[in-house]
Amino acid sequence: MNKLLMILNEFPPIGGSGVQRSTKFVKYLPAVGYAPYVVTRAYSGGLRDESLLKDLPEGLHRLDLERPDWVDGTGVIGRVRRLIGTRLMVPDAEVFWYLRHRERVLAWLDAEHIDLLYSTSYPYSSHLMALYLKRRRPHVAWVADFRDEWTNNPYSRDQLLKRLRFPAERRMEKAVVAGCDYLVANTPRMLENFVADTPGVRDRSIAIPNGFDPDDFADYAPRNQGNEKFRIVYAGALYGRRRPDYVLQALAELIASADVDPARLEVEFVGNIHEDRIRRLVAGDALDAVVKVTPYMAHGSLMGHLAAANVLLLIESEVNFATGKVFEYIRMGIPIVATVPLEGEAARVVRETRTGAAVDFADVAGIRDALAASYRAWCDGRASFAPEAAIIQRYSRRVQTEALGRCLEAAQRNRDADSPHRQRR
Repeated sequence: MNKLLMILNEFPPIGGSGVQRSTKFVKYLPAVGYAPYVVTRAYSGGLRDESLLKDLPEGLHRLDLERPDWVDGTGVIGRVRRLIGTRLMVPDAEVFWYLRHRERVLAWLDAEHIDLLYSTSYPYSSHLMALYLKRRRPHVAWVADFRDEWTNNPYSRDQLLKRLRFPAERRMEKAVVAGCDYLVANTPRMLENFVADTPGVRDRSIAIPNGFDPDDFADYAPRNQGNEKFRIVYAGALYGRRRPDYVLQALAELIASADVDPARLEVEFVGNIHEDRIRRLVAGDALDAVVKVTPYMAHGSLMGHLAAANVLLLIESEVNFATGKVFEYIRMGIPIVATVPLEGEAARVVRETRTGAAVDFADVAGIRDALAASYRAWCDGRASFAPEAAIIQRYSRRVQTEALGRCLEAAQRNRDADSPHRQRR
């Protein structure tokens, strides 16, 4: 079995949406001939999800490395450190973790005689760690996986300090893209942007989307038929341009027009969400008694919780993104109302799988109509969608890990054919 060193800064028991993709790759890689050797940061606070540990192979080789806490601290000092870590450090708050431990990781790579490397971002410092290893050991074949874009990330353009950091981060990004043997992007649109910026990566890159793990659904079944209230549930994070304003406005209009009975409605936001912001948006109207916020839930518990929903709500504002939650949504057998850019990846997935309605994220009237249609179908006891099971299966984590295995094979071929040339450049 081929040994694969994986730079996974976010990894169980750390929780959060960014952990899922890496965890599932690690779970299924042994089945395609790769033994993962995981480099991650030691848990030091923040979201924790021990339910994900069950997905890890028995006897997994892992190196948990401590890092200075510039993100999860509490109190006044913690808030100041978080501000510095998230706004001023280049490329992110994990840069000191990378600088502090890169020699130790290099020593582990040498000691275990590993010549395959995988890194994933966010954080982008994980790619810098991999770039350092690649430069020190050019014989290593490296796959760089971008769960999120870097300098083309629209959320970065919203912050002045991040815009000021752009030239330095662009140089880092170019070095990573040029230095890796194969590049993986989370969506086709992300991949197009990388190719536009660095045309030479066209023949050594691919898009591998997020997905769902079939094992997570072994005992799953919707349990929403007996609901006394129409339950709309959103799961995930809300930040930057990804906000619930338009959805809440549409719901308020439905109640005001009597198209929805507020006594029969429940709206829930589950995740790492600032409740005070939600409360400000609904203060003083009928939604105040309808909307509730539930803190982050362990992944295993969340699956059962979502099974009781009548509509799964998806919110996204950028064409390049397809949050990992959409791929679990499409497998759940519950109608989706996706408020997303209609030309984006999330809308395409919902449409092609026929798992719900995709509406432009700022189209309040369209959102209102989609929610009203789902509500009427619930009241009438009829189905409002007909999923395409065969298409849904394409997004299985097993299928995607097989695709990653092919990328690793291609990286080894590219290393042998092209890496010396790229190193000379």
